[in-house]
Amino acid sequence: MTFRKETLAEGIEVYLGDCREVLPTIGKVDAVVTDPPYGVGMEYASTDDTPEFVRDVAVPVIELCRTISVRVVLTPGIKNLFAYPKPTHTGSIFYPAGAGMNPWGFTCWQPILYYGKDPYGGKGSKPDSFSAGDAAEKLDHPCPKPIGQMKRILARSTLAGEIVCDPFMGTGTTGIACANLGRKFIGIEIEPKYFNIACKRISAALKQPDFFVEKPKPAKQEALL
Repeated sequence: MTFRKETLAEGIEVYLGDCREVLPTIGKVDAVVTDPPYGVGMEYASTDDTPEFVRDVAVPVIELCRTISVRVVLTPGIKNLFAYPKPTHTGSIFYPAGAGMNPWGFTCWQPILYYGKDPYGGKGSKPDSFSAGDAAEKLDHPCPKPIGQMKRILARSTLAGEIVCDPFMGTGTTGIACANLGRKFIGIEIEPKYFNIACKRISAALKQPDFFVEKPKPAKQEALL
């Protein structure tokens, strides 16, 4: 088992490695919020996803996440949606301009799967679904997520000061949203290229002033083998 850990700030940790190896070592977290990889490397007009990945990787990782967290929130692809464990509740993200191709044309929505109890206790008029809103930053990644979208999901599914884990961190959008909203963050990414992009983006977000959120204190980087 080999992975590398870097501490970007107090309460902001990222791992380069396989999440199936890292997750058992991090202890309990308050929430897992992640966008499982799907359709990576697909041709634009293709409607094929990867059922083998969902069955052999994504679902076992989600089940593992449910052992370390009281809340898990996923934004998976639609093609193999019913291969995921039955959620406690479902919501959706609406993409007015389309989010991909399907046999009937453009897909204009993406599911949100909620597992566990509502952190707000079901009180108030908080939505379970959102508009995609802002466009994603252009990055060297097949499926970057808009920061505003992740902030809305995090604001709905987590509380200030909680520890949020993203086992499929990608280029770090969930980590940026956590930094913006005052959540602690543990991110895991297996691809070195995306890990390095995530570290730079999250570090930059931590330097941005926000008078309404207490930023984590800087910390020295460290490595574990």
